[in-house]
Amino acid sequence: MKPHNRLLVAILPILVVNWFIMALVEPEGPKAWEYVGLGNLIGSCFAHPTLAAAWCAWGPGSLRWRLPLSLLWVATVPLGLGLNVGMHGGGPDDVIFTIGACVLAQWLLVQAPLWCIAVMFGVALRQRGEFSAPLQAKDLQFGIRQLLILTAIVAVVLGSGRLLLAWLGTRFDGMSGDTPIFIFLAVAAVAMTLPLLIAALLPQYAVPATLGVLVVIALATCGEYPLERMMTGSRGGGPDVWHFAWINAFQAFWVLAVVIAVRACGYGLAPRAARSPFAPS
Repeated sequence: MKPHNRLLVAILPILVVNWFIMALVEPEGPKAWEYVGLGNLIGSCFAHPTLAAAWCAWGPGSLRWRLPLSLLWVATVPLGLGLNVGMHGGGPDDVIFTIGACVLAQWLLVQAPLWCIAVMFGVALRQRGEFSAPLQAKDLQFGIRQLLILTAIVAVVLGSGRLLLAWLGTRFDGMSGDTPIFIFLAVAAVAMTLPLLIAALLPQYAVPATLGVLVVIALATCGEYPLERMMTGSRGGGPDVWHFAWINAFQAFWVLAVVIAVRACGYGLAPRAARSPFAPS
């Protein structure tokens, strides 16, 4: 089986299972189940755009196929949410349009830094069998360099997200319903999932980098609720701290599930014209 086909066989079941859970499982019920159900529903909605954006920017495959299929992937998110709302109800009338707009904006926002890394550093998602050039000294530093880039991205994304939310906070008063909350969650999803994705795909030090980002996400989650209250105001009926915790937990889980499958198939980030850091010595 070709490497690309093996990769598809590995990740497609994860995405399909996640989509059906998102589309069919009722999130309402006892309070404990509501946290889990809504956490998976909303967390899944905001995990898919980051994964789709990464595939669009880094591959594998031809860009002429990646771009439209990545956009189609993102379009399945409001479709699944709409199916869930249609079957079980309980959501606001404009939730499908709002989530659709938010995930499209997230898909675009996440691609900006990913394309910068791809173009500036010649990075792509490659399979270990594709590397044949001898290992150069500069390639040994690739993991360290990307780790430093990740640190900078975490700082920039979190700082920019906070500034963006502060700017949006002055305009939330004119918005109705849950729209401000979903905008907040979309911006927070960019800040949470982008560093995690890059950390998990690093060719070197991926495990400690991923653990470090997960710690940062946990710490950021503790401050997410008061920040959301400050930005959107006390509207009542919004998410509490446990909603944020479960949303972030499921976002991280589904992103890592796909990345682990990708790495298990021998794929990882590497310079386009260099030997793979994953290749055996």
